[in-house]
Amino acid sequence: MATAVGRSRGRPAPAVVGDGRTAAFAPFTTSCPAVGLRQQLPHRTVGRDRGSATVVAVACAGVLVMVATAVLAVVAVADTRQRAALAADLAALAAADRALLGPGPACDSAAAVAEANGARLARCDVAASGIADLTVVVSAAPRNVPLTVSARSRAGPP
Repeated sequence: MATAVGRSRGRPAPAVVGDGRTAAFAPFTTSCPAVGLRQQLPHRTVGRDRGSATVVAVACAGVLVMVATAVLAVVAVADTRQRAALAADLAALAAADRALLGPGPACDSAAAVAEANGARLARCDVAASGIADLTVVVSAAPRNVPLTVSARSRAGPP
């Protein structure tokens, strides 16, 4: 049964239930242990922060989305760079393998290998000593953003 605990600053104290909380507004109470009184907070101070956690949660979600987008962009550039380096290395090895047949067959072989790896042969030089020096270009469009990466590689005869 609810009982009155006492008076605080001229206001009557609210009724208290068995566990010490007020009957009507149990979560919205404050206590003063030195005096032993409990007082109900006015509604206007309690409702002032209502919804602020939602704003913070939405802001955190927005920051998380922006960071994830930036990380994905960096990963896409790194992946395209690695594909270009791989295509350049393999094309240079193919050109060096055919270098003794002349620059024409060597560069044709390098172009075919670069094409098979999703790249385009941009420059091919084969020296008389059989060393192939070439550049390939890889074009990609991650998330509809055009990206072009080039890679250079050198290889000698086997």
